[in-house]
Amino acid sequence: METMVSDQRDDPEPPLSIQILHDSLNIIAKHITSSPGTVEISLVNDQYIQELSRKYRNSDKPTNVLSFPYYEWKSPGDRSDSFQIPADPDYPLILGEII
Repeated sequence: METMVSDQRDDPEPPLSIQILHDSLNIIAKHITSSPGTVEISLVNDQYIQELSRKYRNSDKPTNVLSFPYYEWKSPGDRSDSFQIPADPDYPLILGEII
């Protein structure tokens, strides 16, 4: 599984090393699945996550984490249903983005 990490924060000395985060994600991904796929993590500043929170959650304040799954729910609005994930094991599993 391919892991991608982007850092869009303004902090010149961020408390979290991107390399350590990326290495940790790779270790976790190897233990979770051997299937091809991707997951992306973006580190952003409060202003940007507040804009996303306002747009997608109707909440005009920053939040700690937002996640955007690549796949859609089978029934819109029904979160108890399962995702529409391709059944082909050779199809890359694209998990989505975590901000």
